[in-house]
Amino acid sequence: MVYSYLGALKGLKHPYYPLDEADVKTLGRRPHSYSDLNGDYWIWKNLQNEDIVGKMQYRKWFGMGNVLFSEKFYRDRLEKAEICFGYPFMLDDTIYNKFDLHGKENFDKVLDIISDIHGKNCAEKLENYFKFETLLIGCNIYVAKTSVIKEYYEWLFPVLERVDKEIDVSGLDKYQQRLPGYVAERLLGAFFTIIRPTVKLYLRNNFVEAENDADKKIRFPGTT
Repeated sequence: MVYSYLGALKGLKHPYYPLDEADVKTLGRRPHSYSDLNGDYWIWKNLQNEDIVGKMQYRKWFGMGNVLFSEKFYRDRLEKAEICFGYPFMLDDTIYNKFDLHGKENFDKVLDIISDIHGKNCAEKLENYFKFETLLIGCNIYVAKTSVIKEYYEWLFPVLERVDKEIDVSGLDKYQQRLPGYVAERLLGAFFTIIRPTVKLYLRNNFVEAENDADKKIRFPGTT
């Protein structure tokens, strides 16, 4: 099993996944706009021999306190499910309307791109889902069977490549310019609910918002 563990704006080395900022720059992506999805892109292009992969962030993970669940914990659960997510967020409006923070007109452009790449029917299904759904499987974190998540990547990254090239974010502040990351956060749960219905399992997730880096450290099973 391999964990991808990456900060939003910086790579962080750890025993399970040695990807750092220098590696990110070789991926052909723009590190800032792709945010933590640089780790997903690396998995898509490089991971060959692992049957299970996990995606965490430096402030968001699955576990008890600051200790991640063990590999056995995931393997036991993935005998019956194909992917594990954190519990969905209950939004106070639809997923579509809440994207107003990043520009709903940008989300309309994303749906147009999906229509071009994956067909009008696919885009219409997603549009209906986003305009009525108020539960968001967020944060782009998961543990899954590698074959399943790579199927998603094959569908996702052609969309994000065009989002990154065709949607002008120069008028947004630096935080909001990470548009591919925000788009993927909406598409992850939608893909495994609407496009490729999948047996999902929801796990306890931990979110740390401390500003002190020392308070953000997580421990992998068997490490100190």
